Amino acid sequence: MVKVSLVVPIYNAQNYLARCLDSLLKQTLEEIEIICINDGSTDKSLKILEEYSKKYFKIKVYSKENGGSGSARNLGIDNSQGEYIEFVDSDDILEQDAVEKMYNQAKKYNSDLVVCGMNRIDEQSGKLITKDMVNIELESLNVEKESLNNLLFINPGPCNKLHKKSIFEEARFPKIPVVDDLMLTLQYIPHIKNISFIKEPLYKYRIRKESGINTVKYSTYEQMKAMFIQMKKEYIKIGLGEEYLDYIDKMAYIHIGISMLYRVGYTKKNNISKEIKKTIKFLNNEFPNWKQGVKIKQIKLVPRKKVFMLKFINKLYRVGLAKIFIKTYVFSINKLNIDIKW
Repeated sequence: MVKVSLVVPIYNAQNYLARCLDSLLKQTLEEIEIICINDGSTDKSLKILEEYSKKYFKIKVYSKENGGSGSARNLGIDNSQGEYIEFVDSDDILEQDAVEKMYNQAKKYNSDLVVCGMNRIDEQSGKLITKDMVNIELESLNVEKESLNNLLFINPGPCNKLHKKSIFEEARFPKIPVVDDLMLTLQYIPHIKNISFIKEPLYKYRIRKESGINTVKYSTYEQMKAMFIQMKKEYIKIGLGEEYLDYIDKMAYIHIGISMLYRVGYTKKNNISKEIKKTIKFLNNEFPNWKQGVKIKQIKLVPRKKVFMLKFINKLYRVGLAKIFIKTYVFSINKLNIDIKW
């Protein structure tokens, strides 16, 4: 029986791939499979994969035309046999006991999703840049009993998470670059009941310059807006209550009004004042609950200082000072050489 399927999308990763695969082969949980999706690589990645698959029975290789990491992950899901699925990027590594710890946590709480801590490592220096999901104050969260506002503080990336395979009956990565993981999250959130957490940074995420903020196209920003509208319509169509509509409104604010607006502001050719006005008008029309902020007493997942920060930024937007925040955000992150994380 396969307990966990590790899905690895691969595109031109010859310099990192062996190290990634070695970290997966060393996992202490024995009942795993490693599903490698060669997404039209033009370097030696496929050769490396074929060599590993001949040597290790746990590794299964599938090839497809280049279509992006989302489509590669979807193919991995379709070919997985595990009770749970974890996604691993081809230039990242897992701690040796990562999968076992996350699987045991899932079984302990009957979780649909397990989230672990993550270290972001600079590609060139190998130094730690930031830590994520390591200040979580709960070990388990019952989605049906606690406020959905808690979920605003969980990063949407798929790589530091163990997913029960059954949630993919309702969710797939869409065809949109950069934010396909966020859209996947919005699809499955209405269908999960329990999320558990491990604060230990079991996942090491490599920050590469070619995948940085300056590679994001403006068209992606517009696509993201359209997909948020589509997702909210789906929430309404399937009869989700006001708390879910409030949740998606606030997610739109965080990811359209902050994260992606920051990326737009990072590109000098864009008029940030104009984009802020357009974005706030868009949020007011389509996601009006964004203005309500977050009630501190409802949040049990993270320390209060993080909630205060989100409320403070929300207030800046409401009083017309979003530009100051975006400019400060751009300067600070660029100066400190860290990536976006909200």
